[in-house]
Amino acid sequence: MTTLAHAPAAPIRSKTQAACAAHCDRAPPSACDCLAFGESGPPAARDAQHQATLLRRLFAMIRLWRLRAEERRELLGMPDTELRDIGISRSEARHAARKPVWRA
Repeated sequence: MTTLAHAPAAPIRSKTQAACAAHCDRAPPSACDCLAFGESGPPAARDAQHQATLLRRLFAMIRLWRLRAEERRELLGMPDTELRDIGISRSEARHAARKPVWRA
């Protein structure tokens, strides 16, 4: 005789997992393995995505720094008349050019 204490407990699922389970019940077994790895995919895929995101952010930051350095060099090369046209003085241009690229 089986009592409630010996009955297997049903797994607790989130709404996403429940929706995925309903999808997996309709799909062929080879087409859906989303519950096998939980909600966010296999650990290797999460790590690869995280690394790709970090690399994208790093490259974007380097691009921004190079752009700032180029703009600051251009400021130093501008004649006083062009600097007046954009509304800054020669000393402000020198001050901006001396700032490190990581400072806006």
